[in-house]
Amino acid sequence: MPEKTDAFRENVRYYTKLKGMTLGGLADKAGLSREWLSKMLAGRSNPTLPVCERIANALDMSLEALIAVKAPSPVA
Repeated sequence: MPEKTDAFRENVRYYTKLKGMTLGGLADKAGLSREWLSKMLAGRSNPTLPVCERIANALDMSLEALIAVKAPSPVA
């Protein structure tokens, strides 16, 4: 399961930047503390399913998209 959690963290960072949001803005929109969001993204806290859903909603995305593990890049 760590693979899904790591993918979630990476995807949250990626889509937050892609949508022009700050982590503070994401935390506010999702109803989370900025401190907790930073800890979660650093791997020092694990999100529950309801929290993952709040983050997905704040990013206007599906939870499935946020937990998707990207395929590794092909090695040339």
